[in-house]
Amino acid sequence: MSLLEVNEVTPNAKLLTGCGDGVRNELHREKPSKRVVRTPVPSCRRFSTRPPPIQQNDHADVKVQLQKAIQELATHPNITRRRALTMAEINPTRSVTSKKTDGLRQLSSSHSVPGSGGTKRLAEPAPRREEDDGRRVYQLLLLNAWRRRRTQVATLTDSLGALETQNGNLELQIDALRRLRQAECDKRNEAVTENQRLQNQVEEVLKENKSLTEGKDAVELELQILEQKGETLQLDLQNARNDWATARCELRNIEHQLGVERGKIKKFREEKTLLIERLSQKEQEVSALTDQIDDLQDRLLNTEINLQDTILSNNNYEDNMKALLDKITNEIATNTDLQKKLQEVIGNNEKLEARIEELRRTLQTNKESAKKVDEENLKLRKELIDVKAVLQSEKERPWWRNAGELAMAPLNALQNAAYIMLPAIPAVVTKATSTSDMPKNVS
Repeated sequence: MSLLEVNEVTPNAKLLTGCGDGVRNELHREKPSKRVVRTPVPSCRRFSTRPPPIQQNDHADVKVQLQKAIQELATHPNITRRRALTMAEINPTRSVTSKKTDGLRQLSSSHSVPGSGGTKRLAEPAPRREEDDGRRVYQLLLLNAWRRRRTQVATLTDSLGALETQNGNLELQIDALRRLRQAECDKRNEAVTENQRLQNQVEEVLKENKSLTEGKDAVELELQILEQKGETLQLDLQNARNDWATARCELRNIEHQLGVERGKIKKFREEKTLLIERLSQKEQEVSALTDQIDDLQDRLLNTEINLQDTILSNNNYEDNMKALLDKITNEIATNTDLQKKLQEVIGNNEKLEARIEELRRTLQTNKESAKKVDEENLKLRKELIDVKAVLQSEKERPWWRNAGELAMAPLNALQNAAYIMLPAIPAVVTKATSTSDMPKNVS
């Protein structure tokens, strides 16, 4: 990972790090007089590969916790099931219903009362009984379809809940990785600031060393001057010995001054030895500080390597999230298809509501004859016996004649039941039909 990428991850670290981003101007903005010219440091020496012992344990614990969370939150893949039939597939068209009603009319016309001039005997109750039978069959089929749809909806909701939990767990993992990355960035920033502080200390030590060397040079210059003075004094001494008789008092004064100057020279030599010892100590301290700087650079390089590993793992998690998003888009496409089919079912329901209005009108007329229901029920039972006899005779016919009618009978029954029974029917109508027409053993 380059330094530009690190600065993009942690933009607030530009004022603290020395990554070539104008930190010198920020540090020396308030005191431009104390600005120090620094030698550039190559990028290969800014970071090291030596990992800190405390950070290794932290990363190991975090990796173990993440692996445990992934193992615990892993879910099994959902098994796709067969699609259920729609209302358009269950309910046949109107043409089939018209054919069925024509067949029933022909059957009722064949059972007319003799001697009545061709009038139909109980023409109205026969289709009503047929509609009741179809309604019962429709109720059973509708109940089975509803139960099947309920199980399918339950499985879909379970799979959706599992996907949502898995998505939440992946978001938690991403959040944990993001926090881990932020912690690594903070540690790196702390290490960089510590390195900057140590570099400042090294610069101060170098300044002090420079001042000491300048003092040493000044002392050496003074020592040379004093040695030159000593040589001149020796020459004067030789001249004084030659002029012993004439300048004895002057010689004593000169000897006294010479002793004083020798004492000063001795003191300067002692100070020189002390300065040399201090210089050696400072050099040792500088070497120790350089070792510490190298150690910190090693730690910084190891931290950058660990940060690259975490970024790679984060990219893998992002790929997994993209795959999950593709699955969710596929589910959304199937949902749109189901919504289109639902619109078709709503159109069929509007047609059925028109049929319900017609049935309500017929129901209003039937309420006036409610007292005669028992008598008509007896008549219907008698006609049921007749119909059973007719059905028995139909069963005795060859199978190839009855194959078409048997195949279309459930669909015709469902069509008739769709026009009669709907959830929009009032409670009075459903109660009357359920108590008077349906048998007792059907719940």
